[in-house]
Amino acid sequence: MSSPYPFFVAAGADFQLRMWFAVTTRCIERERLALLNFKQGLIDRNDDLSTWGGQEHNCCTWKGVSCNENTSHVIALQLPGYELRGNISRALLDLQHLNHLELSDNNFDGKEIPGFFGSFEKLQHLYLARSGFSGIIPYQLGNISNLKTLDLGRNSALEADNLDWLSNLSFLSRLDLSGIKINDTNWLRGIRGLSSLKELYLASCDIPQLTPSSLDFIVNSSSPSLVVLDLSGTELNSLVFSWLVNMSTSLARVDLSDNQLDGLIPDAFGSSIFLEYLDLSGNQLEGTVSESHFLNLHNLTVLDLSFNSLVFNVTTTTAWVPPFRLDVRKLTSCYLGPHFPKWLQTQSSISGLDLSSTKISDQVPNWLWDLSPRLQYLNLSRNQISGELPNLSSKFSGSPIIDLSSNNFSGSLPLLNPSTSILQLSRNMFWGSISSICTLRLLGFLDLSYNQLSGPLPDCWMSMGRLAILNLENNDISGEIPPSLAQLQFPLLTLQLRNNNLTGDLSSSFMINRFMTMFDVGGNQLQETSQHG
Repeated sequence: MSSPYPFFVAAGADFQLRMWFAVTTRCIERERLALLNFKQGLIDRNDDLSTWGGQEHNCCTWKGVSCNENTSHVIALQLPGYELRGNISRALLDLQHLNHLELSDNNFDGKEIPGFFGSFEKLQHLYLARSGFSGIIPYQLGNISNLKTLDLGRNSALEADNLDWLSNLSFLSRLDLSGIKINDTNWLRGIRGLSSLKELYLASCDIPQLTPSSLDFIVNSSSPSLVVLDLSGTELNSLVFSWLVNMSTSLARVDLSDNQLDGLIPDAFGSSIFLEYLDLSGNQLEGTVSESHFLNLHNLTVLDLSFNSLVFNVTTTTAWVPPFRLDVRKLTSCYLGPHFPKWLQTQSSISGLDLSSTKISDQVPNWLWDLSPRLQYLNLSRNQISGELPNLSSKFSGSPIIDLSSNNFSGSLPLLNPSTSILQLSRNMFWGSISSICTLRLLGFLDLSYNQLSGPLPDCWMSMGRLAILNLENNDISGEIPPSLAQLQFPLLTLQLRNNNLTGDLSSSFMINRFMTMFDVGGNQLQETSQHG
């Protein structure tokens, strides 16, 4: 008889098979010694490499090490985020079958990227991002002819004298040089041979001569298969739009945020039919955004136009149905109001919605609370939204983040989703008890300051094991500070209770902890018999 749970049986068998390979595969002695020599040159403060050596001689079972199941050769060394320091030993060259090396998110204290990395003939993936490397990128990396992924991003002291060596990497599909200073005025020559390139990240690079013609060269002439292009923070100006509206149809993700784009967004912008992700935030764009700007963006799932001066002129067109179904939409500081746009009702799969500072002076329509079963981030802050909040205990998904601060909401605090992780309701006109927060057991951040809340502090803080930030200042909360507020599993980092009507002996009701960075209980009637050191 067949199993009623074939998927779980298959998954269990696969797990057991992988465990069997890990136990039975014995690593090559020369490669084991190479790993131990590599470890010897490192400073491993977190003891992440404690499984290396000791009683376990099979290096194929060591943390971060993967071996080929048939040959037993080490094929992958993945040590991201281990906070490793020290020197990278040439002994690694004895790992002659290595195809994946990941040392991202460590700290090599300004050391140069070893030139001998260029001798890893079989290496296909090299990740060195955010690891404190400095100096000139070694040209020897161009010798790794099989390389498919090269991530050197966010090493702020790293420089490239020229990129000619890139032209040898004909199989390269992902290149990240974000945050690196590129000194070569002819840097485009290095991109010319990358016919397999699908993802190019040059965010915050100091790049000379970045113009629409050079962008066209990158996308169409050099890398016709390019899908992702990140040029955020590269001082681009609005001439880029002439390229953007005529760009290669292969591009699906474009990030031009934090540049110097100004003026109007051209109507032809809506013809980029393959776009899935577009970020134009943090520029100086202005003028009107209408339906024509979104005419053919059928595949768009993420749109960020935040921190511009755009005016949306689609709110009055009640019958308009956008061609896209967004997952995330951020419109901070755009002029969207005074009403909530009705076309938002069509975005039934959205997970994140940011309408902060959009000059909305409406009440929240009932449909917005039921907009999407996937909604887990909602930011309506810094508007003039009024009305009372409904019962939200069954709304949102995941660990919701809710920011409704700096509006005109009133009434009592509603019941909220018990999994809420961040709740920001400050600077409104909420009144009454705060006892409803006792159901929020996963809360890490709570700000109810500058409201008209009253009554005692509830004694339920022990159930909020993740709470780190608590701000209740400028309300009318009375009574004593409950002892449970000082007995959290993880001590509070910030406690602000200023300007309430709290009474009692502070030293007996609350114990200051050494992790706290902000402690303010002034403007109450507390007997302050101890001070925060």
